[in-house]
Amino acid sequence: MKKTIIMAMVLGFAASSSYVFAQDDMAPTQPADPFTSLDANQDGNLSPEEVQGLQGIGDRFSELDIDGNGSLQPSELAAALQP
Repeated sequence: MKKTIIMAMVLGFAASSSYVFAQDDMAPTQPADPFTSLDANQDGNLSPEEVQGLQGIGDRFSELDIDGNGSLQPSELAAALQP
């Protein structure tokens, strides 16, 4: 009798654990931050090469580089993406 109760508890725990893990796998993912996804070398800046070919950004790089340091910071990209 004890073995049956223990086995039922173990099976119940295993079933509920797999349900919890399945829920974690189905959790929605956060959309990637545009800056982070563009920053290929992850140095915190966007170089002209990293935004080359992006219409509205790559072709306006020097205009968007407000501080003139040759790279775009997150705030400069955010300003460029404002409607």
